[in-house]
Amino acid sequence: MKIRESIQINAPASVVWQLVAHEFENVSTWASDVNQSKKTTNLNLLGGADVSGRVCTSQYGDIVEAFIHFDEASMTFTYDAKGDAVPFFIKRTTNTWTVKAIEEKMCIVYFQPEVEFIPIMGLFVGLPMRMFMRTVLQKTLEELKYYVETGSIHPRKQHAISQILNQTKDNSV
Repeated sequence: MKIRESIQINAPASVVWQLVAHEFENVSTWASDVNQSKKTTNLNLLGGADVSGRVCTSQYGDIVEAFIHFDEASMTFTYDAKGDAVPFFIKRTTNTWTVKAIEEKMCIVYFQPEVEFIPIMGLFVGLPMRMFMRTVLQKTLEELKYYVETGSIHPRKQHAISQILNQTKDNSV
């Protein structure tokens, strides 16, 4: 299953590429579904990439996202995702991000995951997963756009931070 979402961002492509590719490990700064993120150090570093991948913690669990393709010239990268946040019925999942300049201060960001289900399960979970993933992709791209264009985190991210702080406070009582 392939899904492709995109969003136009009013900023130079180089600025957006810097954030999504060269600050890859800092996704938790602006994406509401990611509570924490940090770079991995035990994976192969691809030419042009500053890190080999990242580990993300979310409400769904942990996920390791490792670069399998990185192309500075065409501003595109692909990573595979593994971890307990990936449902058992998914055999393999990759995500490709591409940043394309439209004008000097405008670009389009494409986010394209590809999911391979274990045999038969795709028949049962394909449509619900497509709907879920489309929602997550749209949210993530909206939050990226907001962060790049305003320099501030999206209200959803601010709400997510508040929830984490409240949980931490409740757990310490």
